[in-house]
Amino acid sequence: MKRQLLTTDLAKEAPRSPIVIGVVLLVMVIVATALLTNAPKKNVQLLADGSQLMLNRVMVANKNEFIHGRFLEKLADGLIPTNGAQLFSLKLNKPTRLNFTAPLGKTWLAAEFNLIGTNITSHPLTKRTFYRQFRCMIRGDEGIEYAQRFQARGFQSYADGYHGYILTSRFPRDSEWLWFRIERRESEDQGSPWISVAEFKTRNTTRPTIKPWLADPIPMTKSVKGMDVTLGEITVLTQPDSPRDISNYRVNLPLSVSSNGVTFTNWGAPYIRVEDASGNWDNNFASHRSLDPGHVWKLDMDFQPESALPPHWVATINLPPPNTTITNTHRGQAISLASDGSSIDVAMATNRNDLALRFINATDADGFSTTHADGNWN
Repeated sequence: MKRQLLTTDLAKEAPRSPIVIGVVLLVMVIVATALLTNAPKKNVQLLADGSQLMLNRVMVANKNEFIHGRFLEKLADGLIPTNGAQLFSLKLNKPTRLNFTAPLGKTWLAAEFNLIGTNITSHPLTKRTFYRQFRCMIRGDEGIEYAQRFQARGFQSYADGYHGYILTSRFPRDSEWLWFRIERRESEDQGSPWISVAEFKTRNTTRPTIKPWLADPIPMTKSVKGMDVTLGEITVLTQPDSPRDISNYRVNLPLSVSSNGVTFTNWGAPYIRVEDASGNWDNNFASHRSLDPGHVWKLDMDFQPESALPPHWVATINLPPPNTTITNTHRGQAISLASDGSSIDVAMATNRNDLALRFINATDADGFSTTHADGNWN
């Protein structure tokens, strides 16, 4: 292979570089000045240790993107290659992008917080604990408060400081104002009281159009293939703070399954997709995660036996090593199992709506067993 070399007259070309760089820097300075002039007033709270907690941004969208980097790096993002660039003595790195994307057709709220101080690495917000030491209570002009945790990684270090995120599909969407109250508890065993650390108020700029849904009379019964599913009155009850739970209420969802007047006590709805008329949603309903009780709810439920299963329905499968995937066949259906060393993902590819996978339990070599699982239709 021949190598082609491009030569040029440096004496004639060199004077152009300072002019081009000068124009680029001039444009950047003008844009930077405009950005600083139009920057919104920051929502900042002084914490007890002298550090500052700032509510940077609140966005409600299907895809919420946050960009981290130094000011010039974010300004010149499109010009910086993935491996960075050198501008005189200044090293410019490609900004870090964080994307929080909701399912198709859904939106959620993402709130970005910035922690500022001189000893951030030892601050409780940046130190990992084995219990949920902090929670964020989101409220509106009226109605219930929504308890939410910071994202699993907590506050992380980026080029432009330490940032943490609250992400939720449940909040008072039709409220004119939103309040974010950060609370802390000292230890796992001290479930109450939670102590307020800081509170922020911001205008809700994405208030929705409420869907004109009409609720069916309670109790309501739906019949499917000779089986009657009955839903009673849904109630949202406040409760004392729990030592190991950040929620302050429980949702009671009374369901029963029967056929020809005989109630099946071993049937239930393990996977429930739920949304309300204001746009709140949850793809896997749980009793500690309520939607807005002030709006009509819509529930899409998958019913199946939860106990007393016939032996030929049950399969015992050895789990794959970490970071591997295996395929097993049960009752003629291919089932894939993948493990990352801390969680297990099990899937069944089929279009049959009369079949479902139900997790019973998992046991390790030491005899430790867990029955906790999540699931969806995706």
